[in-house]
Amino acid sequence: MNNKIFHPALLSKMSLLFLVFFAISACKKETIEVDGAPLIESISYLNNRSDILPSVNYGEWIIIKGQNLKTTFKVDFNTILAADSLIYADDTSITVKIPVTLPDPANNPITVTTKYGSVTYDYKILQPAPIFSSFTPVGGDDDEVVTLIGNYFDGVEAVKFGSMPATIVSSTKTELKVKVPTGFDFGYITITTPSGSIKSEKVFGFQYLLFGDAVASGWWAGPWGGSTASSDEQVRRGTHSLKFTATGGWGGAKYGKNAPNLDMTGYTGFKVSLYGGPGTEKKKVKVILNGVSGKGYEVLLKEGVWQDFQIPLINLGNPPVINMVTLQEFSGNKSDFYMDDMGFY
Repeated sequence: MNNKIFHPALLSKMSLLFLVFFAISACKKETIEVDGAPLIESISYLNNRSDILPSVNYGEWIIIKGQNLKTTFKVDFNTILAADSLIYADDTSITVKIPVTLPDPANNPITVTTKYGSVTYDYKILQPAPIFSSFTPVGGDDDEVVTLIGNYFDGVEAVKFGSMPATIVSSTKTELKVKVPTGFDFGYITITTPSGSIKSEKVFGFQYLLFGDAVASGWWAGPWGGSTASSDEQVRRGTHSLKFTATGGWGGAKYGKNAPNLDMTGYTGFKVSLYGGPGTEKKKVKVILNGVSGKGYEVLLKEGVWQDFQIPLINLGNPPVINMVTLQEFSGNKSDFYMDDMGFY
């Protein structure tokens, strides 16, 4: 009989080697790849992984849940590839950042490609909610074309003036051209896309137009420190504007209402478009109602640029009736400026 007796120190070393071998084997077992085709089951956010999301937005981090995903080397969103540095995968999930721009405003399928195949998952990835920056002109007649400026208008579903639907003439991501609905006078414009709706900050149109292409009937003009005249040199809308030509600083254009006064019940603000002539950059014009200068509202001109102003009546003293509208140069500057689309909403 050949009995081997091992020294205790040798036994200790052998035990250590066994443990190292066991650990390596265990690690190798954990990294075994599953060679099945990939499967996508659901989408969630990183911060709440238990929620299953019916849709997400451009540019967001998401978790794609499924099976056989560990060998993922490509994720595309409706043909747009996610950056390699923004993908991490294990067998049951992929953490990935969606690109900031995709081909469709809503329907953007996700395709995952692994070492063992690919799978496409029909899914809604929405563009951001629409941004509505401005519209021009500031008012219009039935069927007149109005340009709406902003962003994320792709897939526009509807445009409304108040509650009245407008005909969409053309659309891009940043611009819509629409027709004023028949019978619409004034109110807000609303744009609806697959990602939501947004209402214009300013009111379109007028409830009472003091000047379009001519001063309204029943009003008289009384400038001081200069003169006013109809002009076609710079026009915001239509064929003519009003030009104030200064002979000195602090002059202004004044328009008075013949009896009866204009009852302001139901009105909420005053609108005017102003264009600054030479030397008017950041010069003040004060809008005053009923000749009360202490309750006027100051705006700044921009040289060579039309600006559309809407001033709530509460900022103009909230008068119950109107008998005079004044636009006064208020920087002591010899300023020429143009006025157009002036009235109340």
